[in-house]
Amino acid sequence: MDEFRVHTQIIDPVGSDDRTVLRSFLAPLGLDFEDDVELSAFVYEGDTAIASASLAGDVIKCVGVLSGHEGEGAAARAVSAVMDEARAKGRQKLFVYTRPKNKSIFESLGYTALASVPVGTDPDAGVMLLESDPRAFGDWANAIRLTLPAGKADGAAVVKSARPRPAGPSWSSL
Repeated sequence: MDEFRVHTQIIDPVGSDDRTVLRSFLAPLGLDFEDDVELSAFVYEGDTAIASASLAGDVIKCVGVLSGHEGEGAAARAVSAVMDEARAKGRQKLFVYTRPKNKSIFESLGYTALASVPVGTDPDAGVMLLESDPRAFGDWANAIRLTLPAGKADGAAVVKSARPRPAGPSWSSL
């Protein structure tokens, strides 16, 4: 990536023409553009978009990098731009769902992995949830613990999904 030719464009709000451009960028990467996106960032090298990231509420999504530009920091640049815009809107705690292979990108931006769901035997298949505040989950768990008698409780919760689930483990703590 030629740093002298790289620039970032923020799209806020995302209009219908922007949605078409984002869909066209993400589709060849095997990613879908999601309709709840409110703002996006494109990283350009010259006139070519090489990375994107978007924000919907407190979730960063639609992060993609053009083939041949992986590992150059373009995704981190797009995500950082979206994070800056989110903070400007008063959103301090952000989440991202991503493939496990992208974990290091988000950890380098201060995210903490909360949970991972493997799919099959491929270690990069599945999904991972990360959060921007490394203390938030622990703070939440401690707040719950304070409401319990003697700080602990014996129990379990069983949740039944309306749709069939693939065989294998469900959400597992990291």
